[in-house]
Amino acid sequence: MGGRYKTLFIARDRDISKGNASNELIMAYAAHKRGHEVYLLEPEDFYVENNKLYGITRRPNALNIPDIAYYARCLRDTEGLLPQDKHFLKEEMSLEDFDIVVSRVVYRNHEERFTFDNTLGYLSALQTLHPEVAIINDPNGILKAGSKVYDSLLFPSSTPRTHISSNLERITKLIEQEHTAGNRLVGKPLDGHGGENVMIIPETDFKQYAANLVSSQGGFEKKPAIFQQRITGSDRRIFLLNGDPVGAYIKEPAKGDVRANISQGGIPTPYELQDVDVEISNIIKDKLVKDGLYFCGLDIMGPKEGGTLDNTKILEVNVRCPSGIIYLDKKAQDKIMSDFMDLGEHLADENRK
Repeated sequence: MGGRYKTLFIARDRDISKGNASNELIMAYAAHKRGHEVYLLEPEDFYVENNKLYGITRRPNALNIPDIAYYARCLRDTEGLLPQDKHFLKEEMSLEDFDIVVSRVVYRNHEERFTFDNTLGYLSALQTLHPEVAIINDPNGILKAGSKVYDSLLFPSSTPRTHISSNLERITKLIEQEHTAGNRLVGKPLDGHGGENVMIIPETDFKQYAANLVSSQGGFEKKPAIFQQRITGSDRRIFLLNGDPVGAYIKEPAKGDVRANISQGGIPTPYELQDVDVEISNIIKDKLVKDGLYFCGLDIMGPKEGGTLDNTKILEVNVRCPSGIIYLDKKAQDKIMSDFMDLGEHLADENRK
């Protein structure tokens, strides 16, 4: 296995310019060590010429790369030791010529949402025209499962009781019913990410909280919000590869905050998988694999020990760009990346039969 594969990683520049502290660089360097011919492509650099899909790629301009730090150094635009075009090679490549394409693109704002959507559109067309190219994750699967609607509808027994609506009257009535039954709720925008605007809904004067969640900036349009029964315990990220758990860490919230997202100050700590984590993974495995969602980040909340299916629930299945590999120890990183490359090569081999 190894050398004969041509592999493309699609990622934003900020995710390949962080030295060795980058999930994307860990993945690209693992493919390089495996003997793959590795290229990187930013989502703004797709183009179509004469009805054919291309990308402006880059790769290190070095024959010998001793470690990931040197690999990262070769890819930076601002190294300063040589003209930037000497650090890496820029090449215009036809995407149909790749064996494996790995999408690592997410968005942080509306402007980035545009390039995210375009990336999925390009990859979806590539998949239709050239099914022999292994794409991780399936772009149509990402479109299907990219919001929390997928989680709550497909895995109802494994997610908290969930309500989604942009209708304030309906939401207010549902919150009243939940509070009457003695349930606390957490609310957040349906399209939110990174723990932004997550709120514990108060038992009184909650209408304004709900109104803030469904109002767009300026308040002129309504947007869907999601309200879920509050689950307590430890928030952990479990990496799923082909539906199987292959590593995990706990996200401890910062003092005074209910959110454990790393982007909101959460602190990653080691975690050993429980039986209930494996049970939940087994429940959702077949649907994820069927939809081509081979590498996912499963966020689960429940007791740190002795969890059951009743008190442990899915918060989210991240299918777009599961991050956090950098928070695992080196041995765990190497194992996950080895398994990831095995899977990519297997999919490429099967697709080209």
